[in-house]
Amino acid sequence: MPMTLDDRLAGMYSNFMLTKPLDPDEADKSLSADYPYHHIWPPPAIPARHHVAGIESGQAVAQTSTHDRPRRRSQVSDQTFRIRQWMELTGTPPPPLPWAGAPLHNGNAGAAPMGVHIGEEIVTYSTLDPTLYTPTATKPWRGIWVGDYSGHGCEFLLVNQPDDLPATDLELGLERGDTETEDEWQRRRLDARIYRGRLEAIKLTGDPNIPRGEYTFVADDLGPAGYVGDAQDEMFAGARMVRSKGHVAAAGFHRGTYCRPQ
Repeated sequence: MPMTLDDRLAGMYSNFMLTKPLDPDEADKSLSADYPYHHIWPPPAIPARHHVAGIESGQAVAQTSTHDRPRRRSQVSDQTFRIRQWMELTGTPPPPLPWAGAPLHNGNAGAAPMGVHIGEEIVTYSTLDPTLYTPTATKPWRGIWVGDYSGHGCEFLLVNQPDDLPATDLELGLERGDTETEDEWQRRRLDARIYRGRLEAIKLTGDPNIPRGEYTFVADDLGPAGYVGDAQDEMFAGARMVRSKGHVAAAGFHRGTYCRPQ
């Protein structure tokens, strides 16, 4: 189907492509590999019910494996898909629509000219499980956020707070004080469950250094073990500060490492 971009480029096309979930054992093997994880999608940082084979940048459609394409409706992934985009060289006919009938054969006619594709690419996308970005009483920072990366501009982030195992007041080191009111006690019980566990910020959009689907910063423990004090800056005065680490890398995601922010 043609894409109109302000009438500047009439030869831009895109196709929607279905995907097929990988076998769980095959997916686990890719998820345990180093980046780019055999091009699996979603990558390991993003929790998902299943994964599909991604497409290496610049790989042509003809090179995609038929094993990765659904052959029956039951094989179609309900959370991932691919978008194929390309430009047609000016003066060549557009590709036939998938629902159009085959042209009548004319033995006297010459071979139809072949369209030349330029800048062809296939990008694999995945939807997010709503539980990943829906805040709860004890996981209030779950969501899709916009991060200001200064010279890199703004990027969309998935802030994920994985669920913790249930814990009793005793296991959390809580004991009600003799003079503590019911409201104060319940507030303290809730705070102990809010400031607990791990917080992960995952890039939904990438930049030349850290690609989409990778961690941008992580706080391993929001609880007492990670607490370092309260912020004194005017903008964040009183906010809880915890130990965290930021993901940095050279262009092309080379020499990636984590550093402790100041």
